[in-house]
Amino acid sequence: MTGDDWGRLGDRAESLTDWTQNHAFMRMHEGRCIALAVDDDGVRCTIYADRPDVCRTLARGGGACEVERAQKRLPVISPSRRG
Repeated sequence: MTGDDWGRLGDRAESLTDWTQNHAFMRMHEGRCIALAVDDDGVRCTIYADRPDVCRTLARGGGACEVERAQKRLPVISPSRRG
């Protein structure tokens, strides 16, 4: 997470992030980013307009996304759930 990312999140930044040394990362909950909401309609980002730059460049369901998910042994995103 960059300083610009932190600024976009504003007052929510502290509750959405964890720190490792001097680096902030989105907090994880049950194997997912804490900003993701899971419901009957699928998965959606609750901070989409303010999401970090890394989330903006990593296209959901794209090749880089699938590589990340495979490395973390997460299920593949089905085409019907892609946004």
